[in-house]
Amino acid sequence: MAAAKIEAMWDMDGRDHPVLVLEKKRGKINLAEVEELLRYSKSGAFQGNYVLLIRAGEATCGGSGWMDEEEPKGDQWSLYQVEAEEPCPVCGQLAPPFEWCPMCGESLTGKDLNAEQAMGNAEFLLESMKREALRMIESTDLQETRKAWYHSHLGSLDFARQMGLITEERRQQLYKQFQREANYGNDR
Repeated sequence: MAAAKIEAMWDMDGRDHPVLVLEKKRGKINLAEVEELLRYSKSGAFQGNYVLLIRAGEATCGGSGWMDEEEPKGDQWSLYQVEAEEPCPVCGQLAPPFEWCPMCGESLTGKDLNAEQAMGNAEFLLESMKREALRMIESTDLQETRKAWYHSHLGSLDFARQMGLITEERRQQLYKQFQREANYGNDR
């Protein structure tokens, strides 16, 4: 895509805040290009959360057009990176911890977790998903809906195994446990 035409470099603004300056020599920068550059930069160098300030006051509207210089080619954007639990470059308040779930406080990135903790989190989430599937199976009279919820949960167990979050032996145990609890195969 056109993001390759954008150059990115770190600089400091007038108040000594770090800014990521994006520059395009020809044409205007668009949001899709910026998103692509930030997401897919080499080695993830620019991945993160950013703020773009748009100043749209009288001072930024330009002159009357009389004897104005020709508008320069290209475009330039300055992005402020917002770091979790650091002062926001816009308001100065501490930014929320983006790496943690605001509801339960669990890590969203898996950082700072050892293998045992990651397995424990997977078990906790699978148990929560099982409770929801069982609740939905019990709350419906339609056989097709019960079957869909049943197989959906089994798919979750398969996916957890494929991701290496549980062993094959544990997957088989969870399958059997879910079959018993769901009373699958029993007529209603």
